[in-house]
Amino acid sequence: MYNPGDFVHACYSVDTYKRVYEPAILPITGQHEWAPTFLIPPMPPSFIRKIGRPTNSRRVEPEEKSRNRKGKNLKVQKL
Repeated sequence: MYNPGDFVHACYSVDTYKRVYEPAILPITGQHEWAPTFLIPPMPPSFIRKIGRPTNSRRVEPEEKSRNRKGKNLKVQKL
């Protein structure tokens, strides 16, 4: 029959995986042991508001009256 190894590239073998990841990644020293630098420390990115309508500041309780766009109370029409 067929040998599956004939259809798979050598980079997917276990031996290649072990050779690639063989060098050990050593842990770094603590921040108190780092050499001091005189560079400006990096700053976080500035806050930018998202485009579009802002979200509601709170959820409306079911007992509250609903309001239309102009802020007036809606009237329920009887049929």
